[in-house]
Amino acid sequence: MEKPGRMDCPALPPGWKKEEVIRKSGLSAGKSDVYYFSPSGKKFRSKPQLARYLGNSVDLSSFDFRTGKMMPSKLQKNKQKLRNDALNPNK
Repeated sequence: MEKPGRMDCPALPPGWKKEEVIRKSGLSAGKSDVYYFSPSGKKFRSKPQLARYLGNSVDLSSFDFRTGKMMPSKLQKNKQKLRNDALNPNK
């Protein structure tokens, strides 16, 4: 049965769901946690955890864990920085 807060995540392979849960108590009440669920129902709490599970089948380098979208701008910045570091090794 489908949980009400879970939505499809188009950035990940078919069947993956994203859920955002608002914290109800404690010092961080009002903040939210983002979870991903594999098609088999396994829960992931972080991008590294997700990356380990998916391996090389999905490129998560520009994946924004909080929004569940691919952010090409993130990728460009990282590539640009790497290129600059390679050109100026004495920095």
